[in-house]
Formats: sequence, C-alpha cells, structure tokens
Amino acid sequence: MVIGFLILVCIPIIFVLASIFFPAKFEVKRSIEIEAKPAEIFPYVNNMRNWIQWTPWNVEVDSTIEYSFSGPLQGVGSQQIWEADQIGSGVMTIQESVAPDSLQYNVIFNANYEMDGKFVFTSIGTNETRVTWTMMGQTGFAPNRKIMASLMDEKMGIDRERGLKNLKELVEGFE
Repeated sequence: MVIGFLILVCIPIIFVLASIFFPAKFEVKRSIEIEAKPAEIFPYVNNMRNWIQWTPWNVEVDSTIEYSFSGPLQGVGSQQIWEADQIGSGVMTIQESVAPDSLQYNVIFNANYEMDGKFVFTSIGTNETRVTWTMMGQTGFAPNRKIMASLMDEKMGIDRERGLKNLKELVEGFE
C-alpha cells in the first residue's frame, strides 16, 4: 500500500524534473529540390488557397476538414482557416512574403498552440530550386509540451516531407 502510494507520488515528480532537461523550443526543417524556378514555385505557397492542393493536412488525412479564407488573395495578411474532427481547428496567416525568395507564416492550432513557419527558395541551377520548409515553436515550461518537443522533428518532419513531395509533384506536373 505504501509502495503504491510512493509510486503514484514519485512518477509525476520524476516527469516534471526530467522535463527540465528538455528544450523549451523546437525547430523542424526539411528540404527538397524541384525542377522549376523559384518564381514558378512561390505562388503555390504565397496563396493560401493553393495550399489545399499540396498540404499534408487535407481530406486524405481528415475527411471532415473544411477550409475558409480571409484577407488578401496572396501575400501578407492572407489567411487559411480550417476546422476538422481529427486534426482540430486552426488559423494560418502569412506574416512576410518576399517573392520569390522566402515566406514566413504563423499558425495557431486549436486556439492555444502557436508555431511559426518559413519557406526559403534557393536557386541551385538554371531551372532547379531547393525549397526548405522550417517550423519553429516554443513549448514554454509545461512538462508535457517540453517532452513532446523532443519528438517534433520525427513527427512533424514526416508531414513536411510529404508536403514538399506533394508540392514537387504539383509543380513538376506528374504524379
């Protein structure tokens, strides 16, 4: 009885103490080469309505997803808003758009978790571009979020890779 009580008390304490050693922020970065010039790829990212053609979070992942859009058609202030049963709800807003070199955006998931994203388009030949997609976020001091941050590269990296592959196929025109 006493041992069971000690275990119940010690596990949460160990969990909180262990989280001290986990990072308070995370960064997930993936890249792909696409056979196109940066100016040919940039519109697929700069227009939130175009994201639904290549994003890894679509009806294949959650058939209940519904999108709406706000603000300008493209560039700074353009917003994508979504609601879905499995992946939740969110708002994504373009914060900075430097055509055709880079784009930064902010995402708020389920009204309480915020992350920033960035695309960088680098010419690596006459008709080839390296597209780098980065996601960054703060975990704060919540032990569960700090521990989850240590898994973000693996979990979110898969989504970035799938999204970049979809973007490549869309831009290059093959499946």
